[in-house]
Amino acid sequence: MAEALATPDSLGMAIQREDILQWAQEQISKITANRHMSSVDKAQAVMAYVDGIADPELKGQAGKVTTALIDGAEIPQLDLRWVRDFEATREKSNDLVQAGDFSQALKNQQEAIDKLDQHFAYEGIVPRYFNSYADRVIYNHMFALPDEKTVLIPDELFMAHYRIADVLFTMGKPKEAVKHLNKAVFYAPSYTMVHLRQAVGLALIEDWDSAFAATLNAVNIAQDSSDAAFGYYRMAYAAWMRDEFDVAAAAYIMSSDISRSRSFNLQVELDELMDRARSQDLILPHNEQEARKVLEEHDIPIWPNPQVQQIVNQAARICVNNRLFVPAKTLLISSARMASAEEYSMKARRIQVLRSLNA
Repeated sequence: MAEALATPDSLGMAIQREDILQWAQEQISKITANRHMSSVDKAQAVMAYVDGIADPELKGQAGKVTTALIDGAEIPQLDLRWVRDFEATREKSNDLVQAGDFSQALKNQQEAIDKLDQHFAYEGIVPRYFNSYADRVIYNHMFALPDEKTVLIPDELFMAHYRIADVLFTMGKPKEAVKHLNKAVFYAPSYTMVHLRQAVGLALIEDWDSAFAATLNAVNIAQDSSDAAFGYYRMAYAAWMRDEFDVAAAAYIMSSDISRSRSFNLQVELDELMDRARSQDLILPHNEQEARKVLEEHDIPIWPNPQVQQIVNQAARICVNNRLFVPAKTLLISSARMASAEEYSMKARRIQVLRSLNA
């Protein structure tokens, strides 16, 4: 299991900070109430849990508990306020928006985001956000460094970067918006959607090299054909703007081939690209086989990534065999989405088995 999930313990499969903190508080309460441990042993046990989780807010609060244990004083309740204070600021910003003070609302929200970012810019930890158990397993295998101390950030912080980027784009401040998307990608390198959003943002400021790189990242880790199709579509346009017409045509063809819903805009853009290529006597790919060959020649991933598919399939099998049905459900759905049409029916039946078990 440790090999398949790329983690030695259950903490390495956690995807929500709120759950981790709740679990930690329960464990601390059990330790402090244990009548068979000395005060020093309790303090050491509490710090062992806290150091293992490595959350900076929890670590700052735990010192009060260990001090009280050693001194024989009443054990204080942990007062974890970072997210509550952050949400309170967001609500005040919303009130300012309703009052028409957009500038102050934006400033307040920016300051709150910066402050929470700084809380997790802590030496020795790597702050991360995960959207699903499949994202977590892929991260463990493909992104985590040896002996890395991964710490979950609040979901609210990740979503705040996402939302404020949309606001800044609407306000005509694309460069500022892209900074927030870059931060979101830093927090969630295994989350396909954030790479796709980053690619769109970078295209708006016409940073075609970076936009192209963002689409490569998205396609490489995509677990869903729709995400992969959109990634190839954005890749095609970025490649076109970089005068890489063969790559652009190949990406358009791949997008059309794997998409479950055909895009009118895609076909119009591909036809225009083909017309321009003919006028310049350029030879472009015209079918999936030719498109794949072009992409392979340029070291561009062909979806689905075999490594990602193997990681997800193996993790799903291990979780099912060991009755870890909650992560198994997510992993099986991810596996089914990456399967070929011939395999899809079989994968879907495996998902149905889990649903019948109320997974």
